[in-house]
Amino acid sequence: MVRMLTKIIPSFWLILLLLCNLVQAQSFAILEQDSQVQNLSQQINDGKCSISRNPNAAMSTEKREMGKRNASSNIEASKAVQNPNGTITITHSATQNIIAGNSVACCSGLGHTDNSYLRVFDLATFGIINDLNIYSVDIGIESATAPVAGEQPATVNLYTWDPADPFTFANLTLIGTAPMSVADQTLTIVNVPITATAPENSNLVVEFFIPNGQTDGNFLFVGSNPDGQTAPTYIVTADCGIPEPLDLVAIGFPDMHLVMNVNGFFASSVHISGFVKDTNNDAIEGVAVAFSNGGGNSYNKCNRSL
Repeated sequence: MVRMLTKIIPSFWLILLLLCNLVQAQSFAILEQDSQVQNLSQQINDGKCSISRNPNAAMSTEKREMGKRNASSNIEASKAVQNPNGTITITHSATQNIIAGNSVACCSGLGHTDNSYLRVFDLATFGIINDLNIYSVDIGIESATAPVAGEQPATVNLYTWDPADPFTFANLTLIGTAPMSVADQTLTIVNVPITATAPENSNLVVEFFIPNGQTDGNFLFVGSNPDGQTAPTYIVTADCGIPEPLDLVAIGFPDMHLVMNVNGFFASSVHISGFVKDTNNDAIEGVAVAFSNGGGNSYNKCNRSL
């Protein structure tokens, strides 16, 4: 009996010792996990970045129709819409709504990093069969906050791109650029004057670039909605690991549809025929004039001058 107890007691202490070691190991694991959480918190406080929504805007289902254009103007996705003044607007946006809390950017608690947002416009799909002379671009703004200056810099760049090549900056040809300042605002659409000519049958790429604003505490979230789009919205942000254009669907934001419109006019041609001069060589009879607006439409006009 004594011999049996002698064997059992050391085993008991051995088991107890193993249990103590296990508890201690779990305690160390918990402490290590807490330390990792504290380190992550410290990284965020130190300006480490991630792709996130506007921390100051709660996700909202309330929609606000933007009134920059008059009520009779109808912007349609993937269709060149002729405006009353003869210019045209092209867009991939199903609506012009700007939804609070719908957009994302690479940022930290200190501000946003370099962010670019891009769209590709295949002019042929919009029925444009001639050169497109661009005079401005519309960009949706969900929220722009610049605590120091009340405004912050941004740039609109226009490129052409051959779809046979990878969609990278090295394969984009710059045709126009316009630096700008974005004043503090929310739920708006800003119009950016910019001049460029996109050749017929080209693929036009529009980039809205916002530089790092962490020094001044700047935040800018572009305007978007989940209402539908006819082509992807792309993002570029090297600080969050995206150095080349990437479809937002690929990073888990399929409902962020950037509101972006391109405004321009067709390169027109005029054809005149039927010159008939009088004996004084200064009057014209029966002049037929044919106008083509480059968008597949032609107009004929006949005048008689005596």
